[in-house]
Amino acid sequence: MNVAAPVIIPALVAGLVWLLAGQLWKRPAAPSLVYGGAVAMAISFFAGHVALVGQPPFPPTTAIHSLVYAALIVGVVGSAESIWRSHWAPRWGIRLVLACGAAWWQFTSLAEHSWNTGQTIGWLTTITLTICIAWDALDSFANRHTGFATPLLMWGFACATSIALVFGASAMMGQLAGCVAAACGAAIVLALWSRALPLDRGAVGVFVVILLGLLWQGYFFAALPLTSTALLIAAPVAIFTLDARMPERIVSAKRMIPVFGSLITITGIAIWFAFAAYQTVASEMEEYVY
Repeated sequence: MNVAAPVIIPALVAGLVWLLAGQLWKRPAAPSLVYGGAVAMAISFFAGHVALVGQPPFPPTTAIHSLVYAALIVGVVGSAESIWRSHWAPRWGIRLVLACGAAWWQFTSLAEHSWNTGQTIGWLTTITLTICIAWDALDSFANRHTGFATPLLMWGFACATSIALVFGASAMMGQLAGCVAAACGAAIVLALWSRALPLDRGAVGVFVVILLGLLWQGYFFAALPLTSTALLIAAPVAIFTLDARMPERIVSAKRMIPVFGSLITITGIAIWFAFAAYQTVASEMEEYVY
């Protein structure tokens, strides 16, 4: 298939789902727009995988296949959460279950064949908590900012993840992260058209599960350095913390300057570490050949 298809198809699918779910040609948009985001993210990622390497088998046979189906499940539950905004305790409980399930489903092979009991508990707990914390941080940011600020932030994070994963010796993982970036690109366009486009209720959950899943897979199954993995995972939390600590009197446009400056700085450092590791591996291979 054309190399552009894994980018074009997710963008078109995501945009079409958002458009139809919210009936964005109407003013105001339909209430169903609220849960369209989770479905758009999940289905566009599935479509991107199909365009890139074909339909994933079920039951899944690799960690990436597991991630595709985990994203679909999170998309369904995320849609339910977007309709019913529960108290923080049940909401966190649902997210913990989803994050833990996604972590276990992706890394079962390591738990069964590589990790001992302590490592299994430690790593699965770490992966679960990073997903939940990043999910809550990005969800809170999206709740505070309407318009194109949130999808633009998500697009930048997805692009940085894609680049880092390519340097981490996994072109396919990098392309899958690019599929997510394409879906976020569609959200940017739609947000410029309709500032009512919500991402804080479901969509960011699917987004975080996919990208953090790819990052952890890049660390365990490819050659993404732990430094790059940690920096990229910490980026949403750092950005939300910075935004939350700024005085409320600062208008949204001015708030975005340090926010996006921080995003570029953190992700840029992460990409640099990934590139440095890639160069080291490449030089070692050259020495081995010659």
